[in-house]
Formats: sequence, C-alpha cells, structure tokens
Amino acid sequence: MDTFRARLAHADALPQLAILGCISGFLTALTAIAFRLSFELPLEYLLPGDSESFEQLPVEARFLLPVIGALIIGLIMHRIKPEHHSVGVGHVLERMQHHQAQLPAANGLLQFVGGAIALLTGNSVGREGPAVHLGAVSSSLLGQQLKLPNNSLRTLTACGVAAAIAASFNTPLAGVIFAMEAILMEYTITG
Repeated sequence: MDTFRARLAHADALPQLAILGCISGFLTALTAIAFRLSFELPLEYLLPGDSESFEQLPVEARFLLPVIGALIIGLIMHRIKPEHHSVGVGHVLERMQHHQAQLPAANGLLQFVGGAIALLTGNSVGREGPAVHLGAVSSSLLGQQLKLPNNSLRTLTACGVAAAIAASFNTPLAGVIFAMEAILMEYTITG
C-alpha cells in the first residue's frame, strides 16, 4: 500500500488515479442517491400528486412547514460545534484552497441532514449545492482513508465534485470542466 501511495504522488499516476476516480464516482453516486431518496420518498408519500407540489397544500401548511423546517435546522446548528457549520460549495472551495482538500465528515453529515430537512420542508434550497458538497466529502474521505498525498487528494476530491455535477445536470463534460475551473482552479492542457 505504501508503494501505491508513493506512486500517486508522481505525475505518471494516471492509471491509479483513474481507478480511484471511478471508485470516487461510484461513492458519489451512492451518496447522491441516498440524499435524494431522503427527501423525495417522504414527499411522494406526503404530497398529493407531484413530489414538489407544495402549492397544493393548504395555505397554513405552506407557511408553517418551512418555518418548522428552519426551526429544526436552527436547533441542529445550535447543538453542533461552530467549526462544523460551514457547508455547501463555498465550504468545498475553502477546504480545497486552505486545507489541501481535507473535508471533515461532520460538515458532510450536517449538509446531508440539513439539506434533506430543508428540501423536505419546502425551504428555498437547491439540490446541486448539497450534491457538490456530498460528492467532495465522500471522495475526500476515501482519499483520507487511503492516506493519499495532497495532490492526489485534491484530484480525487475534484472527481467527486465532477461526478456530483454530472449526476445533477446529466452533463458529464460540464462536471469535469466545473471541477477543473471552479474547484481545482486550474485549466491547462496537461491538467
């Protein structure tokens, strides 16, 4: 395993990184599916018709549901340490730039639970931001478990982000370009 890690630090580690990128994409897909099911299944059961048809609810429910969701998220945030409050694409960018792509699991868990509660209660939250964060966290945790060198960890985390964008918008090339330009912040012919 040590020779595998040492090889990943070199520029000619493309086959090894490709295998890890595929595993990262698979983990991101599983995480994204679990995230979507965490709010879509209850919404299909609770809402009449479409799982996003909040407008069919009575006026009182349309008002109270987001308020209750915000209160639950507020209580969760109050109980969690402040260093774990940061979530979303901004958090991923900050960890990529200043912490060599080492994303903590606690922030990812908060993103999963908080995002699911927000979407389940009709709050104004998109699915793509949490998907990017969850893809980055799942890939970063894989790399941290394997004790990858920093450059490989950054690449693997970007693979998770690319997989999340590709899955969210059904655009694999856009996912790769987004990961290279916005997450890695480098776009060269040699990569």
